[in-house]
Amino acid sequence: MCGSIMELIDRADRDIQGRFPLAGHLCITMAKRNITKAAAGKLRQERHAKAKLAYAEYLRVLETGAKPKVKTIADAFGAPRTNLRNMINGVESKEESAAKRQILYEQEEHAMVQYLIETAKWGFPDTPRRAVQCANQIL
Repeated sequence: MCGSIMELIDRADRDIQGRFPLAGHLCITMAKRNITKAAAGKLRQERHAKAKLAYAEYLRVLETGAKPKVKTIADAFGAPRTNLRNMINGVESKEESAAKRQILYEQEEHAMVQYLIETAKWGFPDTPRRAVQCANQIL
């Protein structure tokens, strides 16, 4: 059994390299990039959740009248100090900022994604330009 997904991909990469040198490498490289992006997104969410807990503790300590120390609270919750400091200063997170700029509603976005997946399955994926045109039609 493999120890991790990356080991499995590396093994598949070596296997495919012999058969399809260029195409195999491109597919495996893209798979690695997508896994790395997914892992980074999950890590960002975990950090944000820890920072939220630390922020709640900061507010609780502040209500008691004591001067809370950002470093101490962040370290206690395992949250990045910069995230906690940004929350204290009222800086919005990436998720909050993106939600404000979102044009399509969640259901419309889901329908658009399903449409793009279906066209790709049929072997005729939409170009980015066509996808934008379809999104504008929804609006």
